[in-house]
Amino acid sequence: GSMLNDSVVREKPNGQKIYGKFNRIDLVKRQLERSIRSLEDGYHFNIVAFGETVQPWQKEMTTSSDKTRYAALKWVKKLKPKGSTTINGALHWAFGRMGFGDGTVAAIDADTLVVLSDGSPTDGWPVGRGKEAQEAVLENVRRWNRHHSIVIHTVAMRGAADSAVDFLQRLAKEHGGQMAVR
Repeated sequence: GSMLNDSVVREKPNGQKIYGKFNRIDLVKRQLERSIRSLEDGYHFNIVAFGETVQPWQKEMTTSSDKTRYAALKWVKKLKPKGSTTINGALHWAFGRMGFGDGTVAAIDADTLVVLSDGSPTDGWPVGRGKEAQEAVLENVRRWNRHHSIVIHTVAMRGAADSAVDFLQRLAKEHGGQMAVR
């Protein structure tokens, strides 16, 4: 999949640009690691990797602590790219685990989702590619989030196709979030 493709630029937090080749999966891992390390104790979180399949780190939300951050970092280091981009499946799983997939209320109220991807939906449910798959995902998320107002932020990996960036921008904008490119 495209996670093995190289990106040619990486920018440090101070704005300095580093030129070279970086596999996108390595950039994704760095971004996830940075996010995990920044979690304060007591926050509820989970990580859901998606490629050809949806791979949650935990079955349910987890409370951040030194122990859970360490375990999450270990899991992230083992991530491998696995083909297509099953964004819809990952979002369906996440909304379901928050208790929103069937209209129930979750025991732990989540208020934010972050979607980090290098592409548009390319496989999984709904099966399809391109604009049709993007529209199906957007419609599903509108339905799942209709009464919950979960903010969705998105991160597009540098080098993602324009259509993927546009899709991730729409997903964030429609749900009160922001999109960043890393």
